[in-house]
Amino acid sequence: SDDYLEQDALSDRIASGEVEGLGPHEVSYISWAFAKAGIKHHASFEKLANHALQGLSNFSSKELSLTAWAFASNGVDHTRLMKGLAKESRLKMANFQPLELTNLAWAFASLGYCKEALAQDLATDVLQKLPDLEHHHAPIIVWSFSKMRYNDTNFFDAISKHLIDGID
Repeated sequence: SDDYLEQDALSDRIASGEVEGLGPHEVSYISWAFAKAGIKHHASFEKLANHALQGLSNFSSKELSLTAWAFASNGVDHTRLMKGLAKESRLKMANFQPLELTNLAWAFASLGYCKEALAQDLATDVLQKLPDLEHHHAPIIVWSFSKMRYNDTNFFDAISKHLIDGID
């Protein structure tokens, strides 16, 4: 179909190095689109990762979250990118919305990127934004932090209370 031809053409262009000029918005949304479409073009993800690493400080919290989610969803464990995303996310933690925190925690947990400082920062921010966390995201948070071996019972108690209080 024409969609597959367009996807292949875009994948080939990115894999061949046509990423110059792409900003954080384009990198994050192309990565996201590839993941949503199930495009597992490793060379494209490699080029996108290397390009993103050059400008992670320019990524918004949403772009950091989308990029992490996209790579994790496609099972692309690009260690340097994940380290960079973690570092930049920690610097911008206060800017993350609850869904972005959920996606970020899931991405790091899914790829086994379980750094204690990152988990602590994520947990602190999740608790601060807990009133705004949608209830269907809470199980993803619980799974993610369990997978990261985060074992602060006060954190899990607060998430549980949030879920129970939401039952009407």
